[in-house]
Amino acid sequence: MYLMVIAFFVLIKCTFILKTKDYLCLLINEIHKPINIELKFENIESNNIVNNILYIVQFIYNITLYVDLGGCNMLKKIITVLSCAAILASPISAVTMNAKTLPLFKGAEGCGALAGTNLTTTTYHVTNLNDSGKGSLRDAVNEPNRTIVFDVAGTINLKSELAFKSNLIINGQTAPKGGITVTGESSSFNKSQNDVIRYIRFREGVTGGEQKCSLYIDNAKNIMVDHVSIEFGKWDNLHMENSSDVTIQYSIIADGIHSQYSGAILQECDNLSIHHCLWADNRTRNPKAKSNLQFANNIIYNWEVCGFVGGHSSEDHYQDLLSNYFISGNKSSSTFIGECTSSDHIYNSNNYFDGNKDGVLNGRLITNNDISKAQATVQASPYVIPIVPITLQDPTQAYNTVLNEAGDSLNRDSEDLSVIGKLKSLGK
Repeated sequence: MYLMVIAFFVLIKCTFILKTKDYLCLLINEIHKPINIELKFENIESNNIVNNILYIVQFIYNITLYVDLGGCNMLKKIITVLSCAAILASPISAVTMNAKTLPLFKGAEGCGALAGTNLTTTTYHVTNLNDSGKGSLRDAVNEPNRTIVFDVAGTINLKSELAFKSNLIINGQTAPKGGITVTGESSSFNKSQNDVIRYIRFREGVTGGEQKCSLYIDNAKNIMVDHVSIEFGKWDNLHMENSSDVTIQYSIIADGIHSQYSGAILQECDNLSIHHCLWADNRTRNPKAKSNLQFANNIIYNWEVCGFVGGHSSEDHYQDLLSNYFISGNKSSSTFIGECTSSDHIYNSNNYFDGNKDGVLNGRLITNNDISKAQATVQASPYVIPIVPITLQDPTQAYNTVLNEAGDSLNRDSEDLSVIGKLKSLGK
């Protein structure tokens, strides 16, 4: 019987449209071509076999799957269709793959790429810009297990720290034109797990607490920060401590207020990926890496005292520097990597430094001798191995990607446009 079913699907091109209670749940236009599938199942006692099948099809056909487990009396037929397509097109070894390794969205990479996966959430609509109360962002993030969307755009002025619970998916890209800015006080992912936050601007500003940062990610696990701007911190823009399995990607960390620090401090974190971010106009700490860190395809611009800062700790830390571009601005010293000790183990691969401030991107390769001069220990191989590898670019390509994508690139406001504009000057 099963052989007959397989033969049937091999011989014909087919389109299946199956409807559930709420919406169209499956569309396959041609069984041997890449497809997009949206599934909703109800009342399934065990979803392990479904997850395995979805995983196989995802990787064989390069498709995007949106899965909402609920009920569908056509389950056996769906599994048959997907099984036939997957098994006929793939080696047997593919069948052992596990759906849990799929990121929540396309482009999620690094150590925190699996944040937000396998969650059951309810949708909360942010309908106003109030500091608190029904429909506010504070009310939205005050309970776990939510997917948060925005029906409004504008600036939210905080009167106290904004604390995020666990299992939250915050989709700032759903806001209308202009996007969302959070200002006035710090925002914090403290002891949070499985949070994803995208396309929002965090700017503490001068009204925030003394020695406070714009964004905290402390004692947290499985966090994805994507297309976010983190600016105007009174101490550092970003503070991370005792956290693990975190990715910060396609973001802007810039214009810290503090005259001594202002970039970011990464303290005793493990499995941390920061890639395709713009670090601009911070006095130093771009970042200070007292952690085990994968730092890839970042653009570091116009530091004053120092660009990348080592942990200079009594404990060993491992920092993998991969295809970054350090570009001097009009305030920059010549110290693009510094304040290291032998406890900082730096793996250096294809990083560049442009220090001539001539308005042209024409830097030189950073050598292991540069790392040694910074008093760090040269590491022979990368230390951090993320669960989803970063798609590395050449540093010049990364520069262009960061120009186009860093921060809330869907709604860049005057501040972020200014940061990008200064970077384009390349120090001239």
